Amino acid sequence: MQSHRIIKIAAVAVEWQDQGGRRRSMTARRSDEREVFAEILRGCQSADEVPVIITRPTTVPFELACHIGRAA
Repeated sequence: MQSHRIIKIAAVAVEWQDQGGRRRSMTARRSDEREVFAEILRGCQSADEVPVIITRPTTVPFELACHIGRAA
């Protein structure tokens, strides 16, 4: 039998403004925030275009599948 539980895990909310002036945002697990920063920087055309990046701690829902039953 399988049961599903929703838990909240630590995350980071990332906001920045792209070259077109549009505000962008993304939420990532704490362990993935470096990849988010790398993705933002890859979108920059030159080192002079590095945007201001605002981060804040948050949580995101995460679904756990729990197997319930007797051990074999």
